[in-house]
Amino acid sequence: MFTAENNNTEAQPTNERLARYAALQRELAKSASAFVSATDAGSLAETIEHTLEEIGAAASFDHALLRLFDETGPLGTPVFYRHARGVRSRYDTLAESVGGGAIRTWEEQLSSGRPIFASDVEELSAELGDAKTRLIEAGVRSVCVAPISNENGTPFGLVAFASESFEVEWTPAEVEIVQTLAATVASALLRLELEQRARGTSVRLRETLEGTGAATWSWNVQTGSITIDERWARMLGYTVEDLKPVTIDTWKRLTEAGDLARAEAALREHFEGRSNRYDCEIRMRHRSGNWVWIHDRGRIMEWTEAGAPLLMFGTHIDISDRKAAEAETFKSHALLQSVFDGMDDGIAVLDNDFRIVRVNDWIERRYGSAEKLLGGECHQICRGRQRACSRCPVAAARETGTAAHADIGVALDSDHVMWVRLTVHPLKDDGGAISGYVEHVKDITEERKAGDALVAKKEELERFFTVSLDLLAIADVEGRFVRLNTAWEHTLGHPLEELEGRHFMELVHPEDREATENAIRRLARQQQVTEFVNRYRTADGSYRYIEWRSQPHGNLIYAAARDVTDRVEREEAALAASRAKSDFLANMSHELRTPLNGIVGFSDLLRQGDLPEPYGSYVENVYVSAETLMSLISDVLDFSKIEAGKLELEMQPVNLGELLRKAGQTVRMPCEKKGLELVVTTDPNLPHMVESDPTRLTQVVVNLLSNAVKFTEQGFVQLRAEVSRAKADAVTVRISVRDTGIGIEPQQREAIFESFTQADVSSTRKFGGTGLGLAISQRIVERLGSRLELDSTPGVGSTFRFDVELPLLAAADNTQPSPTGASAPAGDDAPAGGPAATADGETGVENANGGAPAADRTVDAHRRREEPVRILLAEDEHINALVTQKLIAELLDTADVETVGDGAKAVEAFSRGRFDLILMDVQMPNVDGYEAARRIRRSESEHSRTPIIALTAGVVEGERRRCLEAGMDDYVSKPVDLERLEGVLFKWVRE
Repeated sequence: MFTAENNNTEAQPTNERLARYAALQRELAKSASAFVSATDAGSLAETIEHTLEEIGAAASFDHALLRLFDETGPLGTPVFYRHARGVRSRYDTLAESVGGGAIRTWEEQLSSGRPIFASDVEELSAELGDAKTRLIEAGVRSVCVAPISNENGTPFGLVAFASESFEVEWTPAEVEIVQTLAATVASALLRLELEQRARGTSVRLRETLEGTGAATWSWNVQTGSITIDERWARMLGYTVEDLKPVTIDTWKRLTEAGDLARAEAALREHFEGRSNRYDCEIRMRHRSGNWVWIHDRGRIMEWTEAGAPLLMFGTHIDISDRKAAEAETFKSHALLQSVFDGMDDGIAVLDNDFRIVRVNDWIERRYGSAEKLLGGECHQICRGRQRACSRCPVAAARETGTAAHADIGVALDSDHVMWVRLTVHPLKDDGGAISGYVEHVKDITEERKAGDALVAKKEELERFFTVSLDLLAIADVEGRFVRLNTAWEHTLGHPLEELEGRHFMELVHPEDREATENAIRRLARQQQVTEFVNRYRTADGSYRYIEWRSQPHGNLIYAAARDVTDRVEREEAALAASRAKSDFLANMSHELRTPLNGIVGFSDLLRQGDLPEPYGSYVENVYVSAETLMSLISDVLDFSKIEAGKLELEMQPVNLGELLRKAGQTVRMPCEKKGLELVVTTDPNLPHMVESDPTRLTQVVVNLLSNAVKFTEQGFVQLRAEVSRAKADAVTVRISVRDTGIGIEPQQREAIFESFTQADVSSTRKFGGTGLGLAISQRIVERLGSRLELDSTPGVGSTFRFDVELPLLAAADNTQPSPTGASAPAGDDAPAGGPAATADGETGVENANGGAPAADRTVDAHRRREEPVRILLAEDEHINALVTQKLIAELLDTADVETVGDGAKAVEAFSRGRFDLILMDVQMPNVDGYEAARRIRRSESEHSRTPIIALTAGVVEGERRRCLEAGMDDYVSKPVDLERLEGVLFKWVRE
């Protein structure tokens, strides 16, 4: 029995685990030589029992068991069992759990060659069945089982160590030692079996040789004829008759070529007198095709008178079994040697005087050949010099009689040092006296470097953590600060000892706690959180804005933060300023457009009358000046919105062909006045309905057309639209404006897209303008996903173009029809230098210089109405109301207009009577136009809806959307003139 130690501890500490591992290594090294030295079944069985006893005691196991599955094995018993002192024997239960019917189960489980181990037997595979149940019944808690396998990997037994007093946390190294012990036992058993087989073969051969003279042969060297007996022939599967005539060529033919060369060389040595007999082991081909090992021996018995060999006699002995036994024995010794040499660490065996008697390959590869090391002192391995190490564990092992270890730097050369962990195990004889030592050398250079690097990195991170200006934090997913750097103290004013360990939610602003908890939940799900801002309370009660970038790792959160209070306050101030600017723009728009509405409206009315000259020209100039002023105001306000980042697109269905036609109409009169030809060219494949912002798209096209007209004195202006790329759900349209104007110098082409810039300063005086038009157009085109491009030749003309992708709105035929009655200039060039028709046969070409607008005919139609058209006009400005009334009267002589001064009165008037149309100013006192529209819509029935048209002097983004959301149907910006009002009446007043 062996003595079990530490039986009352549930989990072994690390140092005890290391001690157990060292003990296992020591006993394995001692047992390896004992197994090699075992010469028979008795000594091998004794070695097995002793090894189980010593390893069990060294590792504090309760039970050690070796089981051979073959009940009739060479050792006389299939089971070897030892148990610790003070532990009740479980021989019957344990032997039965791995014997009887359970043998097949263990064979199957161990057939892969891998061990079975568990710190808790309950964790063993259910496939072990009754064997597992019996282990549990035996009170076994932890177990490690390794297979004893033959050369084919088939298990024929097992080695098991078990504990019932504590759970063993098996390390891979410990399991490997148990496997090595099993392999050592297997090798010893195989060697014993082969040696017994070889000895039996030798006896039979000797008896055969003594009784029969073995197989014999005689050879007439001069004639080449050979006489053989039946045993000679039977060794190769023949009869003598089968081989006749037998000659030296028969022998050569049956002998393996390489062996034949050796045999002929041995014969020459004998013939020449350099050996007193011929002796050679050769392989000869059996009739079945296999090789048979033959010990071929002979001697010249007669010589010719000339001294040449004449007659030679010899024997053949079949040594195939011996050769096989030698191979198996060699394999067994090779296995033991491979265990010794194949270890990942160095092993050296020392005698009692600390001299090296054996080393493995690991030692040789690092410190020199065995020839150089054997006989030398152990410190030559450890230090490479002729002096002992002051910390050498060999001395400690000799003094204490137990294993000792130390970490030592080994000088490989003048520049390189290898750190090793040297563990020395004393070897003791049967009397307990130390007879030698085993040194275990483990290379820990990389481990040492990694440790040093880790310490250096930790110190570096500690310095960085301390001096960083950013707020660095480690927290847990429960919301507590684990560690903070000193920057937190400076930012929040709280001492670090008060912050670390504190739940940081206590410091978070109440309004930010819900968002902070959501962020913590994301981090707990191992999701990164970046650019998260919340407020933290400082020691003086104020709050600071903290921006976070956090990365979770397990239950910890690693975060870098920054105090962004100043930035947030600047942003809030900028946002407030932006709001104030937007409010100012809205007010300025209203205030400027309100008086302009009166100027434009009354001057437009005067233009319609037959005024004598020069008063007609005066009125025309007033109207043009007002329109110019309105355009300048719009440009400045648009540019202000763009600079403030407030330019928004309102995407809606657009009739692209109609949009382009109307854009061309805006410059029809200026072209007529300058004698320019205006040509609108559209691709026949142009889609009918697309999605875009019609207001902004029209603004860009009109701006380009107006510039072209402004800077062109003669020739033409062309608006062209063509499909450049088509997809299933979208189409890319190239829109270009070409002129024959003054052109632009190359060095000025980039500058014209900048704010308040024209190609030539002198052009401002000659042609006018703010220099904002192209800058605004470029920004709008960029928002549409494109960019303005320019081709220009000074004195010849310019072409501005952009490609815009437009989503299609209809799956059916979406092709823009050609304008009815459109006329295209004939020939390659248009009259008066106009543009040529497109080469691909475009038919959508309209000469915009002639013909009255279609809207003129609409006016006549409305004027001929016999039934009155009831219109409710809500307008708080008296002059604007008067202008609108006059414009309505000019367009509809049957109109009945009721005017009110605010939104509340508009709602009241609507409740009293029926109206065909409501014109609603959006900015009115008491109740504005938006609220008035909502109230009117709430009072209407499902089947009755009166059109409400918004009248506004505002140009802020989202105006149209706000009108539609309030329940209005359309939108007209001030100043209102005949053409704008005419379009609304034509659209919404039913015939």
